[in-house]
Amino acid sequence: MFHATQAHTNAQMNKLLSTMVEWFRYADNRKKIVNFFSYIIRGSLAKLYAAKYKLRSRAKAYKIGSRTLSRPLKEKKGQSPEYHNLLRMGLVESIDGLMYTRMSLVPETDYTLFPMAWRPDHEKALLEYIKLSDRKTLEEQQNYLKEQGLVSPQDYISMLVWNYKRNAVPVDQRSLLLGPGKEKDDERNESSDDEEGVHGAEI
Repeated sequence: MFHATQAHTNAQMNKLLSTMVEWFRYADNRKKIVNFFSYIIRGSLAKLYAAKYKLRSRAKAYKIGSRTLSRPLKEKKGQSPEYHNLLRMGLVESIDGLMYTRMSLVPETDYTLFPMAWRPDHEKALLEYIKLSDRKTLEEQQNYLKEQGLVSPQDYISMLVWNYKRNAVPVDQRSLLLGPGKEKDDERNESSDDEEGVHGAEI
């Protein structure tokens, strides 16, 4: 981050702190942990800026850039009254200060109750994997594929293009999925239904 701007560096560190806040959302010591992380990051950034702008110490970086390092440290502009006037008028780019520099700014622990039978996503994935590795489940899946068949999207598109080129007419989607045998059976059933309807009408 030595060659990045102060605004970009602060924004990246704020993203990290936001991730930490969300990660420890249900921890009892959330405020303490996040405030400790913020303290370490803030001190590291003060060292970085002191070396980058030749300020000699972190205290000088805090004096110019404030506690949250939101004032520009380049050429010590943060101390000038002209900068504050330009910032108030919106003529200069503002720099976001570091978040959670005080423990009171860290959100409280989330004690919301979990719903009944709640499971984390990684546990659901593991249970699904265990279920799929079961021999009985694997045999059931194989038998289902043998009976019903499996048509991939690529095969379906290929059949559509081939039938369109051969017949120059669009093919019914249901006939492609069911196959030619099923289509003939459906035609026979429809014809038998028509004959029964005519016979009923005659009676």
